[in-house]
Amino acid sequence: MAITSEMVESTAAALIHAERDLYPSLRTRISSHEYAKIFRGFWLPLEFLDSFDYLWQRQEVVNIARILTSQRLLNGGVFARTSAAILHGVGILQGNPDVHIQIADGGSRRRVRMPAVRLSPQRLAPAVSIQRHCGTPVSTEMWEFAGLPLTSRRATLVDSARFMPSREAIAVGSALLRQETQFRRGDVASLERAQKVGQELLTFMEDSPVSYRRARGRRLLELMNPACESPAEGSFLWALHAFSADAWDLQYQVGSVSGDSLQGRTQQRFYYLDFAQLAAHVAIEIEGESKLGPTETEQRVRARELLMRGTDVSGQGWRIIYVPAALALGDPRLLRRFLSEQAPHLFPRNRLIPIALQDSWMSLS
Repeated sequence: MAITSEMVESTAAALIHAERDLYPSLRTRISSHEYAKIFRGFWLPLEFLDSFDYLWQRQEVVNIARILTSQRLLNGGVFARTSAAILHGVGILQGNPDVHIQIADGGSRRRVRMPAVRLSPQRLAPAVSIQRHCGTPVSTEMWEFAGLPLTSRRATLVDSARFMPSREAIAVGSALLRQETQFRRGDVASLERAQKVGQELLTFMEDSPVSYRRARGRRLLELMNPACESPAEGSFLWALHAFSADAWDLQYQVGSVSGDSLQGRTQQRFYYLDFAQLAAHVAIEIEGESKLGPTETEQRVRARELLMRGTDVSGQGWRIIYVPAALALGDPRLLRRFLSEQAPHLFPRNRLIPIALQDSWMSLS
């Protein structure tokens, strides 16, 4: 779900800062569990949290509340890394992230713990930390969203390449790159913009006064791709590199021609394959709610469209492997086992994981 300014404003209005003189009047309601504790003195009414139907929506609200609380706790600095990505409206793989703030050199880097928040009787958003990172941001690379200061899209993109776990970095960076280039599949100009922006980002990183992890960032920037249309596709793109798979094309266009004997005319359809291996004529499609739709009616209609699409593409000699989004986002070992069983010639088990990607493999497997 993309964060909107209205959502930030409504969460800010609901968030209660119970200072010492106000706390006694709220003590009874707090003890009766009518509020969720965001931090010492900061509370979110459960009525507001429960107004959202889905747990992932409530998690997003908690993420926003933690960012808002951090702003009030810490004067100065701008939100960066995962926190900036959230405010840029990018879906992240880690549902319960720490809060990241970039502060001026010489500031305290001490981490501050924020407590766990109960989203439902069965679901808990675990405790997180407020992490402060030293570094003086360039003024022209600072943005503001709903009154919250954050690093610009390009600065966030470069930071993701340098500091995030590589799986998250490729997924988040690809989404930010898609925003930055206004990427549209099938548009040659989009590809040219993506290449140009990619080079500008490399230059931007090289010009940064901070050299830490610059080589790693350079490698991951080269792997990001704006053709990824969802976090699941971004995660799968990471997997292709982590599994040392052969070169794949993203959003590869194929067409089919069908005839109408009654009308005496032909109709041409164009499709875009999520991932295509041209030499082997194998396509991989990532399947999730984003393609089927949220409602049952939309899912039935979309399922029929996807069935016809699959039939047309298979009729042109393509073999399609359907990968559930949950599998693409889940345990990499299960995904690799699935792909090795489906296409052993494309995903041999004996290939090593590139050094630049091992950190995320170890932390997420």
